[in-house]
Order: sequence, then structure tokens, then C-alpha cells
Amino acid sequence: MLTDPVESGRLPGVVGMVADESGIIYQGAFGRRAVNRPEPMTLDSVFRIASMTKAVTATAAMQLIEAGRIRLEQRSASCCLLP
Repeated sequence: MLTDPVESGRLPGVVGMVADESGIIYQGAFGRRAVNRPEPMTLDSVFRIASMTKAVTATAAMQLIEAGRIRLEQRSASCCLLP
């Protein structure tokens, strides 16, 4: 799954990791660090991320779902204290 975009040329490289409370389950790096450079992508490659709002919000929501504090199908208006 992670190698498909690299092999098809849609992305120069990809790094992925999956972990749970007991530690790392999977980690892998594929492709190159940049389109115009030959250096291989590595597990410690550094990325510039433009916007993290959705990723942080989604992670927080999934943690609340795992803790049983909200339900996946629950409307946000019923659990968010917005003015």
C-alpha cells in the first residue's frame, strides 16, 4: 500500500509507522527524499507539514472514541462546547 504511490511515480518517497500502547508494530521507508535528488527516504527523514489541524483533531477524536467518551457516529454539536 505505501509503495504503490512511489512505484507509480505519484510520490518521490513515503515513510509510514504504526504503533499501539505496547510499541511500534510496523515502520517502513520507500523511495527518495526529493524528486530531484537521489538520497533514499529513511525512517528518520524530516518533513515540513503545512497544516496539522485536521490530523491533530482526528487523533484526539479517535482517542476519545477509544476511551468511550464519545461515539464515532455522534454529532459534534452534542459533545463540543462551542458558543
